[in-house]
Amino acid sequence: MRHRFLDLRRNLLLTIAGVTLLACLATLPQILRRGPNVVTRTYEVAAERLRMGENPYAEPPAGADRFKYAPAFALAYDFLPEPTALRLSIWTAFNAFALCAALVFWVSALGLGGAWSVAAIALALLELDISLRYQQCNGLLAGFLWLGALAFHARRGERAGAWWSLGFAVKVLPAAFLGAALWPFRPRTWTVFFATAAVLFFVVVPFVPTGFRGVADLHLEWGQALARDLGRSELLDAYTLLRKAGHPTLARAAQLGIALVTALAFVGETRAAARGHRAPRPELWALGAAALLLLSSGSESPTFVLLAPAYAVLLARPERWLRWGGLLAAFFGTVVYTDLWPKAFRFAWQTEYLSKPGAAFLVWILCVMVLGSSYERFAGKNSPQV
Repeated sequence: MRHRFLDLRRNLLLTIAGVTLLACLATLPQILRRGPNVVTRTYEVAAERLRMGENPYAEPPAGADRFKYAPAFALAYDFLPEPTALRLSIWTAFNAFALCAALVFWVSALGLGGAWSVAAIALALLELDISLRYQQCNGLLAGFLWLGALAFHARRGERAGAWWSLGFAVKVLPAAFLGAALWPFRPRTWTVFFATAAVLFFVVVPFVPTGFRGVADLHLEWGQALARDLGRSELLDAYTLLRKAGHPTLARAAQLGIALVTALAFVGETRAAARGHRAPRPELWALGAAALLLLSSGSESPTFVLLAPAYAVLLARPERWLRWGGLLAAFFGTVVYTDLWPKAFRFAWQTEYLSKPGAAFLVWILCVMVLGSSYERFAGKNSPQV
């Protein structure tokens, strides 16, 4: 019998508020002590340049990095109030709230309750904690991605398109998810996506001092910044890790194999879902998030917060081996990475943060096995509704 205090579905808004507050309390003291790091300093420089009518993608000053996000992102960041402590607090709260809202809604929609729901929330909070301490925007990105996926599960294509377009304003990664939304489901997903993107990128931004004439130049600069970033492959994607291990041929084969299998899984599952008049199984989105991390040349430790709701998807499976597989992936993705894991038990492969891509690969493998199976008991019983 479930205890009522473990039934997180009874009051979703209160649960979201509580989990968000817990995430902020765990990270804000350290963030405020350190002050802005190179990430938030980069955002501040870009926002200030855009406000002054200058190019936010120009060579950064000392203490900042090259800005590589949409002009709308710089504009939105400029609206965060001063002083610095207040700005950092609001920025942390925004990132925490976005991810926690998506996580709690997914836990509820999956029917996950009792100790399993607490485990899913706790493991996701560990992943979020790692991301928040870097002061990056990955909490927002993960929240928008998974809220869009949840709306798509409820066959709310318009809402899914809106959430994913907001994610696109943060990073370009959500564009990969839109391939599943175009076909064979309702095209209104794309209509709303492009409409929202147009408002964000071509209507809002022109009202800054650059004027309408400077908007095209801004987006051209953004495209060039993305092209430079795509050429970087020195972090935690599968190709880079295998290449550094001295296996360049295997690295390229793994990269192409993950991309091909993921594409086939998306096509096969969406077609089956369309024929059966149902939503795609939740594992499809967990597979997509893991593939993005394994294939993106910009994957780094705080980016793996994209996997946080994927752990809940696996813990909601009826098969015991899949639940334990999800726990194992979450363990390597979160606990092993933190100081909770004794240093005396650290292995050589942990020095390069390999536990993170290892967790993503395990999630990817488990989801491929589920999507490749012939039964759909779980999808029929627990298609999320919002």
